[in-house]
Amino acid sequence: MSYLNFCLIKPVDIFQQILNFPIHLSTIFLVMLLGFLICFTGYRIVYWIIGLCGFCILSSSSFLLLEGYATHLFPLTIALSFFLGILGSLFAIFFYKSGIFLLGVIGGFSFGIVLLPVMNIPIILLISGILGGILSFVIEKIIIVVATSSIGSLIVVWAIVRLLELIGILSITPDFEPSYFRMISMLTWLGLGLLGCAIQYKYSKSTPKKRNETL
Repeated sequence: MSYLNFCLIKPVDIFQQILNFPIHLSTIFLVMLLGFLICFTGYRIVYWIIGLCGFCILSSSSFLLLEGYATHLFPLTIALSFFLGILGSLFAIFFYKSGIFLLGVIGGFSFGIVLLPVMNIPIILLISGILGGILSFVIEKIIIVVATSSIGSLIVVWAIVRLLELIGILSITPDFEPSYFRMISMLTWLGLGLLGCAIQYKYSKSTPKKRNETL
């Protein structure tokens, strides 16, 4: 169990380091725009999102593996991780079902990241990710809507938090212990995600009718 916790905690630590990495104001607004786009139009641009998911999963996992074997070749590690990420993106797009599975895994993983500081059980990341991937085969459309809404809203909330930190309103530490601000952030993520689900579901219901009318 300790080895499993290590395998789960190490990616989370690196993920937190990435989230706390210094970032420019313009980049924050671009990330926020991307989050809104994914949250409210994820079902419409699902192929692009699947490609992005494939890139993120394969590039990050290959980086974690190569980092231990090529500690003195960091530029080469980055280049290989980027190349493998491109291959992962193409694979996810051409094999649509596997891409939907990856999207479900990331959607479930995003839920796990939000729940981890509260439950403090690292295996929740593995369980939520696998559950999201399995459900993607059973209820594909719902998983696409829920996963893209949750991922997009999480990106938006993160961008808002970093923006508030950048202008000096608050200070985020690596532990970011539970507080009223954390509770507000989680409620914002939940509310924005539900709004994204409602808008996407309404759009996905009306789309086939509009296409039939045009034909």
